[in-house]
Amino acid sequence: MRSGTWLLIAAALSMLCVHIIRGRFVQPAPDYLLGIDQGGRLVELGRGFCPTGVHQISDGPRGVSAKVLTACDPRQQISLKTLENVSLKSGELIEIIKDNGNPARVERSWMPAARRLSLGIPLHPDQMTLADWSDLPGIGAVTAAQIMAERQKNGDFVEFEQLHRVSGLGARRIGQIRKFFVPD
Repeated sequence: MRSGTWLLIAAALSMLCVHIIRGRFVQPAPDYLLGIDQGGRLVELGRGFCPTGVHQISDGPRGVSAKVLTACDPRQQISLKTLENVSLKSGELIEIIKDNGNPARVERSWMPAARRLSLGIPLHPDQMTLADWSDLPGIGAVTAAQIMAERQKNGDFVEFEQLHRVSGLGARRIGQIRKFFVPD
């Protein structure tokens, strides 16, 4: 029995030593696991790109070089030159659209609000679609339609506070959704 106890103690001490030694050599997580680097933007590459999905673009203030983006069809690489010298913003959706017989073109829009929120990208009231508004808690289909109608009738919501223009959208409801939007 005594030898078994000593063997168990020796094994436990060995495991403790390995654990302590390993802890000294642990390296920090790579940047892509820690989030967006400074100046990086999360952009979704949609139709026409290989691979599709959300990518971090960190090309600096002069825009995105066509070399960073890869079109599935090499003939569409020419259309990517339209993105050179363009500064993309986090939350943008870039797609290559093929029209029947016409050259492919690059189309820029916004990711759905739910995706932007899941990636930690704050929303802006002028980058929202009817479906985006409807997906927010406390905003139903009717209120979403009223918000879109107000924006069409009286212009963009330059600041979040301008949502008070929408009839039926009170201070309480605006306060509930404020956390999802870019601070003024």
